[in-house]
Amino acid sequence: MEPETIGERIRACRRFRGMTLQELADLSGLSKGFLSMVENGRRTLDRRSHLDAVANALQVSLSEITGKPYLGTPRMRAVAQAAVPALRLTLMDCSLEDPPDVPSRPLPVVAEEVRKAERLQDRCDYVALGRPVCELLPELHVMAANGPREERAEALRLLIQASHFAQGLLTYLGYEDLAWVAAERAREAAKALAEPGWAGMTEFLRCQALMWAKGRSQALSTAVRAADRLTPHLDDEAAAESYGMLHLTAALASAALSQGDAARDHLAEAARIADRTGERGSGLLGLGFGPTNVGMWRVSVELELGDPERAVEAAHAVSPERLPLPRRQAMYYANVGRALAKLPGKQREAVQALRTAERLAPQRVHASPIVRDTVAMMLNRARAQAGGRDLRGLAYRMGIPH
Repeated sequence: MEPETIGERIRACRRFRGMTLQELADLSGLSKGFLSMVENGRRTLDRRSHLDAVANALQVSLSEITGKPYLGTPRMRAVAQAAVPALRLTLMDCSLEDPPDVPSRPLPVVAEEVRKAERLQDRCDYVALGRPVCELLPELHVMAANGPREERAEALRLLIQASHFAQGLLTYLGYEDLAWVAAERAREAAKALAEPGWAGMTEFLRCQALMWAKGRSQALSTAVRAADRLTPHLDDEAAAESYGMLHLTAALASAALSQGDAARDHLAEAARIADRTGERGSGLLGLGFGPTNVGMWRVSVELELGDPERAVEAAHAVSPERLPLPRRQAMYYANVGRALAKLPGKQREAVQALRTAERLAPQRVHASPIVRDTVAMMLNRARAQAGGRDLRGLAYRMGIPH
């Protein structure tokens, strides 16, 4: 039977390497006692720095530790994965210098299809998103390269959005290399568009791809350089939004590198800009930059720094209903649930937060290896007490043996 949890996969990889627990501890810099609890499902390994350290010590890819994302039923997984071969060919075939030879619909029609895809993306409906993205990318490359001159700028903006959808889908299906290609397609469009705000957003996408591929240092340096380039353009709202998102990325990358002071400095700079811009709704790529989103990222950063109490404290300052984007709200509640699960006597609240996250974006929550491991850990703790009905139900929907 395939290992289900991160701890079980670490044990399997360690034994395959012929490595003792003490040897893994010495190589990773983590304590033997902590790793023993991880392997036995009594602690979670959910900080990026810890995951990287163990993967490097075992000389395996990160996906060998976290496992592939899980998207509900076998049929859902099959439908979502079926889009990948076509999307791979689409990304390989499409470029602005040599656009594909396909017919394109009128720009207003395509723009409406992008808006429909954006709604799917915001609900994290990966099962339904693949097909429209595969159809939109070739059309938008043709329109951006060969369409009427007065329509090309809008086609480029739509192309950046469609590339963002592709990146999100591929990331959560576990194809980090293809997600990077999608980010590069967005960057090519931004270069042709020559608008600072959109250029900054595509650098944000590249940073996200680097973070998923364990390139924390590269993500940090990329984010800082891109933010510096935007400094002369901060009077432009789109550029200010991108600048803020880049500093949020730098904050999380710094936290993943255990640079707490730097992480909080980047958060402070993002908060300064957010206070000036105010809430911007969905924003350029549906990322919702503003004071509420900065507060949500603060929860993520404190959790990454290994301080669940400060993460919960930061969460109390956030009113998630002020940012009506299911995707962002879902990950906020997932992070709150993960933080609460680490605190004594907070399991019931943790389950409630995780169930709220699941209700908002079930596919994304079910696809998250870290959330799945948190649920498995809580389930292990609760078995001695027969577990709670809500927790067992959540585990059942995530496909976790209970």
